Amino acid sequence: AVTRGGQIISTISGRLESSVGLLAEEQLVNTVQTEASRANQFFIEIERTVESLSEYRVSLQAQQELLSQGAYWDAASRLTRLEGGQYGNSPRELSSVLVPAFIAIDEATLAELNTSAYMDFSAPQAFDANPALLAVYYIDPRGMVRYYPNINLAALVPADFNATERDYYKITSPLFNQQRIARWAIPYVDAAGGGLVVTVAAPVYYGNDFHGIVAADIQLANITGQISSVKVGKTGYVFILDDAGRVISMPDQGYTLFGMNPTAFPADEFYKQTVLNMGTEELQTIARRMIAGGNGVNILKINGVDMYISFAPINANGYSIALVVPVSEMQTAIAAARNETEAQIRLAIRVAAISLI
Repeated sequence: AVTRGGQIISTISGRLESSVGLLAEEQLVNTVQTEASRANQFFIEIERTVESLSEYRVSLQAQQELLSQGAYWDAASRLTRLEGGQYGNSPRELSSVLVPAFIAIDEATLAELNTSAYMDFSAPQAFDANPALLAVYYIDPRGMVRYYPNINLAALVPADFNATERDYYKITSPLFNQQRIARWAIPYVDAAGGGLVVTVAAPVYYGNDFHGIVAADIQLANITGQISSVKVGKTGYVFILDDAGRVISMPDQGYTLFGMNPTAFPADEFYKQTVLNMGTEELQTIARRMIAGGNGVNILKINGVDMYISFAPINANGYSIALVVPVSEMQTAIAAARNETEAQIRLAIRVAAISLI
């Protein structure tokens, strides 16, 4: 009876540990997928906002003959020429207008500006729905810009500033975007103190004619701060990569994990900071799977410590989230369950012994 009891205890304990181990992995997978889903919804809502503004701009184009008359906003009287030869408008108006010095002020220019002015009735509402938005703007194919909020743009940029040369414009233009979909640009550090910023842009097509883009700048601190606050175990942490392996958000433990120096590159060279070819070969395999949009959970031995790494993609823009936590911290439940089982078994043995006596 004693021998058989020991065998039963060993079998039950083994099955219990296996079950709790699977439960720990399931918890990690569910946690990271929940955060990825939440981030994905955040980016989808921003993308839909930009696409909606693009569609609104198309509707204005359909009425250009009427709207270009300047009944609401007349460029002929609102524009002011600056010293460099570029044109701007009053900083007290709802949006900033920039006409670079290389664009002539002719009838076509005035008609375009008068028509785009009606975005005043739609673009400002985007900020109320999305607090993470820093700016919304429309760029026409020649390089004229209408920018929200009004930051007196013409006075801040060079006279010959050409917005069509920006990366987010190029990747959204017909040459690189024949599918006519919204595109996400490479994140960058905002020089004005907005932290890490990413731009999403949607093309404006009237029929088959390309009429520029509508874009929005998003402050990533809102979503990365929320994700980084996720705690699993005592020392678990989260990091986020983009679709090229660039670090979007990572605590000091993450940089140590990959053997990286967070201060190796200045802020304006953010795009050079990548996890590719960093860390162990096993870690590189996981990083490549993250970049490729994969998901899963693995156990890696890092500096002699077994670590769980669970990861899942953010499908909206190709980012990926990973959750890292020591295996020992996730197995506290196993130890607690084992102790409870042994206590119950000892109690049952005492009761049985008394009954036998």
